Amino acid sequence: MTLVWTRSPYYWEEDKKNLDKEKINYLYLPCLEYKILKKKFSFPLVSPSKSKIILTSFLAAKIIVNNSQFKRALKNSQIFVMGKKTFDFLNKQDLNVHWVKSSSASELAQKILEQSSSGDFFILPGPLERAFPMDVFFKEKGYDVCKIDCYQTVKKVRTSAFEILDKGYQKKIAYDSNFVVSFGSPSAVQAFLSEFSLYLKELRKNISVIVLGETTKKVCATSFKEVFLTEEPKLENIIKIYQSLSSNSNFS
Repeated sequence: MTLVWTRSPYYWEEDKKNLDKEKINYLYLPCLEYKILKKKFSFPLVSPSKSKIILTSFLAAKIIVNNSQFKRALKNSQIFVMGKKTFDFLNKQDLNVHWVKSSSASELAQKILEQSSSGDFFILPGPLERAFPMDVFFKEKGYDVCKIDCYQTVKKVRTSAFEILDKGYQKKIAYDSNFVVSFGSPSAVQAFLSEFSLYLKELRKNISVIVLGETTKKVCATSFKEVFLTEEPKLENIIKIYQSLSSNSNFS
């Protein structure tokens, strides 16, 4: 059984170490690339007790920490994240960061809403296109929001050598039920389905997927044979499910 790993080349060096460490039989097919959006940002003066930064993306966290424009906002805000990796990274920066365990951005927003009060101001750094419109969610609840687009996701599937997939390569995967594909976002799913558009029937018949997050699961629901959702949105949980499937005779 082969795990198809689809995360961006941005993360590949670290991902490869983890996969090799666990002795995973994998095929690397990156589905996304990231284009950093360089803009000038301005933040209104808000009381530190009222300013809240919410991050659902590790990449967004790295971008704002390395951008001097965010220095004051980071120091003067409570920061809420849904990922342990993002929490650990920001915690090392000596910031007021809180890890809110959530399976999706919508769940994270709801949990933060429950502990918010009148006058809170939300800063939302992230990708240009987002699976959940958190800015709209908080605006509808009567809060002021600053949505900041830090990067653009480019949907593009490539081989491990970063070359275009030919039709023979696609067919080989789509017809083989020993491939299990992992997805970390709806964008990765959309890129994969677009690339394999000639083999959608075969994907539904043969290919199972492992996903992070309820939103990604919903996008996959009718396009694949089976969809396995991790208990928490952690990459190591993808590996655990893969290992469990590998030991099952039905997937060997």
